Amino acid sequence: MKHLRLLLPILLAFTANIHAQTESVLRNLNRVQISISGVPDKDRAMITNEYVVNSQGLLKIPYIGNIQATGLTCSQLQERIEQTFRAKQIFTFPVVICKASEEGAAIRTVTVGGEVRRPSQVPFREGMTMYDAVTAAGGPTDWGHMKQVKLIRGTRETQHDMRRVAADPARNPPLNPDDKIVVPHR
Repeated sequence: MKHLRLLLPILLAFTANIHAQTESVLRNLNRVQISISGVPDKDRAMITNEYVVNSQGLLKIPYIGNIQATGLTCSQLQERIEQTFRAKQIFTFPVVICKASEEGAAIRTVTVGGEVRRPSQVPFREGMTMYDAVTAAGGPTDWGHMKQVKLIRGTRETQHDMRRVAADPARNPPLNPDDKIVVPHR
């Protein structure tokens, strides 16, 4: 029995190590489901959510801010979040569970920049058009030049007059994942 008590921690550590080796590493734009327990209900409701690893490899978690996620497994991320909550003396005994959504599949995006109200990467969806993406980024600012909106696909760049889309929807180009749209300044 005494030998079993000594062997059990070694066996558990070995099993955890095998599990960590088979876990996939998080990358930029991965979706991650974070849930927490051992904290007040209102805090649990605020923190438990699906997050996206941003293009800098960070997750923005309420109360603690940005946490480096790229290059970590979910197990390592769980531990890092728990340690940060404890180190900042926010929670004493948080228990974090991390699960990569859809086996860590990255969200496909379209980047919208220039003179739009919220320059950002917007989630791509099938059938999305250039007008849809500009609208998802808050629409043009007062200085946005909608007559010469650029669509960059790989190394190819085209210009489009988005003012004519209402009259002729055929002028509203469909988008592909990873397209970039730039609304220039007038």
